[in-house]
Amino acid sequence: MNVFIRPHDDHYRWFATSKEAVAAERFEGSLEALVDYYQQHEGVKAWVLVVPGLDLACRTITFSAKEKKHILKAIPFMLEETLLTEADDLHLVSNKNAEHPESAVDVVAVDQQLLADMLALFSENGIKPTHCIAEPKLVPARDCEWQLFYTDNEFVVQTDDQCLSIDGPNLGLTLELMTEGYSELPASIGLVVDASESSEAQAFVPDTLQHLVQLNSNDYPMMLQAGFETAQKKWNLLHGPFAYVQEWMMYVQPWRWVLIALFVAMIADYTLKSFELSRLESEYQVNREQMDQLFRKVIPRGAIVDHRKQLERKLKTAAGAGSGAGFIESMEKVGRVMAEYNVHSFNALNYDNRKSEIRIDLLVKDYDTLQSVMNGIKSAGLSPEIQNSNAQGELLRARLRITG
Repeated sequence: MNVFIRPHDDHYRWFATSKEAVAAERFEGSLEALVDYYQQHEGVKAWVLVVPGLDLACRTITFSAKEKKHILKAIPFMLEETLLTEADDLHLVSNKNAEHPESAVDVVAVDQQLLADMLALFSENGIKPTHCIAEPKLVPARDCEWQLFYTDNEFVVQTDDQCLSIDGPNLGLTLELMTEGYSELPASIGLVVDASESSEAQAFVPDTLQHLVQLNSNDYPMMLQAGFETAQKKWNLLHGPFAYVQEWMMYVQPWRWVLIALFVAMIADYTLKSFELSRLESEYQVNREQMDQLFRKVIPRGAIVDHRKQLERKLKTAAGAGSGAGFIESMEKVGRVMAEYNVHSFNALNYDNRKSEIRIDLLVKDYDTLQSVMNGIKSAGLSPEIQNSNAQGELLRARLRITG
């Protein structure tokens, strides 16, 4: 169910209806009566504040391609005189014109303070409208050259390029000015009015124009409901500074202090964890630099990818594990013998992993020294064999094959 509220001075009319309803419930009374009704109907889907046309301005503003970029900024200044309000104090809703979307814009403007006072009065009494829509935007689409809509002693006059709101007694003078003293008459004038006010509305139309009037006697509340279906999203004035907190916030409100405490606790926890993370990052950086320094003492060159894996591979190699274990173990024994007999000159060194065979081309002082080296290698558990030897200056050059 939807309820439409139309204020008129200190008096209110409101109507309860829905999309499926055949007829609406009509109510009328003071603000206190409206508050009582509001408090007794919590299940209402939408509370729609209908702003009378006299309190706002509805215009269709055309613009050129060059003006398109800045038109929205210029609109408030164009409506200053209409509402007798400074441009900065206007509250606007605008949409592209349906017939000329690239060169015209439809605008509803209202004095911010006027709307604020209206909403504040409702808020003070516990009423929170879900929508606030200008009455001219709820009026049926114009099907005559001119259209007059009447309710509560007020008219909304719609033509091709104007949408005016005037009170009943001034209708005659307004229409006379619009028709240049009745010299430029429209082809027809539609009069949209609630059935209960039709005779009252017709009485305000000048006799000179009575023959042009086509009466459209309508049900005012159902007309509001029909217009609301299309206007609720496009023409709701409750946006920007007038946007209400979403409905779910009403349920959150009683728990606000608990939520605030939780939020503060989360912020404090996040701050502490941020400090702890910063401290750990600093420690990690220091530890990383120390690890790099120690790593370079073992492996001076090459990229550092994973300290642990690279050092483990280095340790396995040094300990004699893996495919090069035989060579390292044999060279350790051969090296001790060479050091014992002061053999420090090698011309070549080869290793055959498949045969576990070392070939060494070395220089010794004499043949006795070579024999001593051979005996030392045998004592170390290896099998040396002289492949060839020859004199090289004052030294003896020999090529040995060592297995074992």
